[in-house]
Amino acid sequence: MALPFGSSLLTCPVRLLEAWIEATGLEDGPLFRRIDHHGILGRMTPQSFRLIVKRCCQSVGMPSEKYGAHSLRSGFCSTAAKTGKAEHQIMKQTRHKRSDSLQRYIQKVNMFENNAASGIGL
Repeated sequence: MALPFGSSLLTCPVRLLEAWIEATGLEDGPLFRRIDHHGILGRMTPQSFRLIVKRCCQSVGMPSEKYGAHSLRSGFCSTAAKTGKAEHQIMKQTRHKRSDSLQRYIQKVNMFENNAASGIGL
């Protein structure tokens, strides 16, 4: 999977990944690992991702019960579609096999864009 540099230094996924690798000293094995309360790296589980997303939501005042690990994939697809990325490009990045699976995310984003009912009222 290709991961290009981002336009912002603070949110660039490549720079953040490089910083993570440097900070943890990882040389092999799983890339993403949990850090326990003693600072020891361990194996990530689906539950670990879910808890991280929920904690991040809570820290910024968002309703954590609405979000989980799947929200990250959904957010990427929605954002990519909103910025005009072609469906085949999104599918290549997310490894979606079927267009209709991807459409569930894209439709949520594009409901009001290029809508047939737009601009016909007074």
